[in-house]
Amino acid sequence: MQQNETSTTNPASSEGNKGEQKDSDNIEECNEITSESGMEYKLESVIGRGTFGLVYLACNKKNPKEKFAIKRYFKNLHPNLCQLEISILSYLNQKTNADNILKLYDGFIKNQDLFLIMSYQPHQKFSEYYGDLALNKLKLYMKALLSALNTIHKLGIVHRDIKPDNFLFDIQTGKSMLIDFGLAEADLDTRLWTQINQGSTNEDYIII
Repeated sequence: MQQNETSTTNPASSEGNKGEQKDSDNIEECNEITSESGMEYKLESVIGRGTFGLVYLACNKKNPKEKFAIKRYFKNLHPNLCQLEISILSYLNQKTNADNILKLYDGFIKNQDLFLIMSYQPHQKFSEYYGDLALNKLKLYMKALLSALNTIHKLGIVHRDIKPDNFLFDIQTGKSMLIDFGLAEADLDTRLWTQINQGSTNEDYIII
């Protein structure tokens, strides 16, 4: 699931319309959520969708200018899939403060669905600017992408799903973020790989 500003379905098709209705229903049934720590979030819109859930653009209810991306995993998701992503993000968050790597702030379960509170990066859709991207902007884009990959590779993490939807880039500010670690893996030499494959529940890398 990506932080994607538009639907990946075709709204002109019946399937697309059903998808839009599903997203609308999910906003209505859960337009505000409160974490176990007492933090209150307002869900503003659906900005991404995938097989197992949705991604919302949300804000701090007490400070609307503070934005977050909230990933919602539906209850039918196999727990090992989300646990791997949580473990990898928690590990990365402890090892680096790089602004271009997705941050995981919190996680909790509500009505059997798992919610992950993550950093949000304002951006434009890649398809809207890549054809007219000036050479200096293209260099900036590639430098930012390679920098993010270098950061996680040094920490023993392989993303395994690099594509425009998973690298958010603001063409105006040059700020960027590598997101969606759902398919990522840990290198064999990292402590994290050992914990995951031995079924460890070490709280250093587990947030829920």
